[in-house]
Amino acid sequence: MTEPGGSCIPDDGLRAVLEEQKGQTNLRRHSPLGLHLPGKATQELLQGLEECLQEGGTFAACAEFGRQVTRQELGDRWPLTVDSGRVGCENGALLFRDDGTIYALNMTALGKGYPGIDPIWKNEARALNHRPLKVNLTPLIDLARQQCR
Repeated sequence: MTEPGGSCIPDDGLRAVLEEQKGQTNLRRHSPLGLHLPGKATQELLQGLEECLQEGGTFAACAEFGRQVTRQELGDRWPLTVDSGRVGCENGALLFRDDGTIYALNMTALGKGYPGIDPIWKNEARALNHRPLKVNLTPLIDLARQQCR
């Protein structure tokens, strides 16, 4: 699988990274997948990848995050300033991944330490009391919720 930085991590390389990361609970840096995640989220991601690999999955299949979604797909209902990303769900946390960063789409995800989606959340054309309103996130949230198992 090609990572955002352009490199490719083979399955055995990922296993080595997983071994190295085990037991570290205070990670606040880029994960082996090129994702910036808080410590607990990194541990959960690594644990999920390890379990998937132990069950015989390949790195590409195990590392795939959620579902691709685009501005073109949602049209006028697209709520973000970026053109595309991936939505996913991890234990009730609804998430949006863009360019290596995973953003929270709900309070569960915020509670797990994911950053809020505000930096890429689009303003409505209209304002209320001179404050811009945000475009409704519901279409994106609904797609992320479909990824919950």
